[in-house]
Amino acid sequence: MKAIFVIVGLALSGNALAKDPQAVPIGKGVYMMTDRNFTIFGSSDGIIAKLTTKANAFCQKSSGVEAELVDSGGSEAVPGTINNSGMLRRPAQGATGTIHFRCGSAPAPESTASQTSLPDSYYERVESLRSKVMAGEIAAGKGIVSPQISPAFAQLQASDAEMIEGRSTWWVDDGTWFIHLQNVTQSDLEAIEFAVNFGSCSAPSSPVQKALIQLQRPIRTGEQAVINFTRPISTDKVEASMCGVVTAAWGSRGGA
Repeated sequence: MKAIFVIVGLALSGNALAKDPQAVPIGKGVYMMTDRNFTIFGSSDGIIAKLTTKANAFCQKSSGVEAELVDSGGSEAVPGTINNSGMLRRPAQGATGTIHFRCGSAPAPESTASQTSLPDSYYERVESLRSKVMAGEIAAGKGIVSPQISPAFAQLQASDAEMIEGRSTWWVDDGTWFIHLQNVTQSDLEAIEFAVNFGSCSAPSSPVQKALIQLQRPIRTGEQAVINFTRPISTDKVEASMCGVVTAAWGSRGGA
């Protein structure tokens, strides 16, 4: 039967609403700041934008520099539901947002050529990449899932996309998708096509879905970054066995 959506718990007390997000140091010069909406209105992106403004104010006051965003994430609002008997089945939840940032720029990322090799184990490799981002050893960036690639970018050769794919690692953490990209091409990397299916790459158990992801900031030739982006496929479902492949790439016109 179809569930009935209701607005439950639109607001809490004035004291709860008045609480201001605080910057919490978590080590290696990185701070965390988190907030949530107490109604079902608003979005995770809106909270992250507000937190980024507060992080800039914090860094300007404490260090006289702008904040550099290391990572961001959150969850969208969920309406409450009742069952056919009129009983509350799930209370409403407001959107949440969390950012990690540092005051001032991180040390320059290591070039791909000088980077030490990552662990062979997938889980160890993901943990190593997370640690390197938090330590400022690898740059963090954001990708935008887009309906089309900007005509300002030029599609790279298939061999370039294959080289990027061969060095990539992707994972999903609390609903946010991440991919580590090393730009071994001769052009600044501006966008990728990312194909996802359930099952293995050789034996998919679902249709392959492709997403175009444009980078907010390009990855320069010889550099690397961990890019976070929103769900690129039409379902929230995530399984232990999934295939994700960089199938195409775009760079700045005219090369690096």
